[in-house]
Amino acid sequence: MRRGGSEDGAPAQVAAETGLWSREGGSLTFHLSFYVLLAAIVFGQLLTFEGQRGVVEGEPGFTDAAVSYWMYAPGRWFAEDEHAGWRLELDRFAVDWVRDPLAPGAGQPTLFRSDVTMTTRDGDTFTGVVEGNRPLTVDGRKIHQLDWGYAARMIVREDGRVVHDAFATLQDRTGFFAGAVKAPAATPDVGLELFLYPFAPDGPDGPRLTGAPWDEAPLMLVTQWRGDLQLGLTQQFINELDVDALDLDGVGWMRPGDTLTFGDVELEFVELRRWVGFQVSYRPQLPWLLVAGGLLSIGLITALYAYRRRIWVVVDGAAADGASGDGRTLYRVVGRAFQRQDVAEEEHARIAAADRAAARGAAGRACAAVT
Repeated sequence: MRRGGSEDGAPAQVAAETGLWSREGGSLTFHLSFYVLLAAIVFGQLLTFEGQRGVVEGEPGFTDAAVSYWMYAPGRWFAEDEHAGWRLELDRFAVDWVRDPLAPGAGQPTLFRSDVTMTTRDGDTFTGVVEGNRPLTVDGRKIHQLDWGYAARMIVREDGRVVHDAFATLQDRTGFFAGAVKAPAATPDVGLELFLYPFAPDGPDGPRLTGAPWDEAPLMLVTQWRGDLQLGLTQQFINELDVDALDLDGVGWMRPGDTLTFGDVELEFVELRRWVGFQVSYRPQLPWLLVAGGLLSIGLITALYAYRRRIWVVVDGAAADGASGDGRTLYRVVGRAFQRQDVAEEEHARIAAADRAAARGAAGRACAAVT
């Protein structure tokens, strides 16, 4: 600030600036958020982990270890000893649908719920619930329901000898569920293609295939193949059967508890349960992604709505010293806006009005003092 009456004769003035740090700081914060976002994405991909595993209700579950997953996709920097080591068992899977054919959304699912028992590495046990949009978090790992289907326990006997006894996980194929059984212990190998119709009640002309997903009258079509399963030669999915080196050996229908015989092979459909495919994921980058999103929002809003402006109030030196001859003092209010000109003009008018009011008040007090 410079005052009138100084040696150089310059008029007295007051200058101020605002909005510099808010606008420039917002711009810096906005650009900083991209560096945080980039670092979170890069290091997150290196440290992340994702695995998938199917579990049959009531059967032994799986342990959070690399060898337990059907699909295993760790980041480059994720070590196998970083697994939490807990164990998951599926106690019950509840699923329901809109069953009224006349109701809106008929046949659409209304409930997907997994009741699970978790056992930590230290042996502590607790129960939990996994639902469609409500994953279970254990030791920083999120457990989602990825898929579900029916699990049929099939026993395969060759000349009275059990060559296969396990649950086959059947996947939804729109109207029916399909899966496969592979019994390489038989001679030659036995392969079964399974097609399950969960609700196929008996009618006057035989079973009626409704395509409904609820398992109130399950019926399974079984196709048996014999030959070479080629398990060591081709890459095969667990629910698919490579029949290139197999010969068709028989086709039949079964309900739970039924038995089919094809030559020296006996098939038994023991029971039907449900299975759930769980996805376990570990993403340490998520908190940093939230930080980056917060910085981006703060920086963007500040940079867009904050604005720089400057203002000067200059008092004419000669008039201030009473040398003008008419006893008046000249005030000049000057402003400059770098952004948002309309808002700055309104603010400038308010400041000028306040200056005029202050000047008049000062003049009135001066006159009263002289009197």
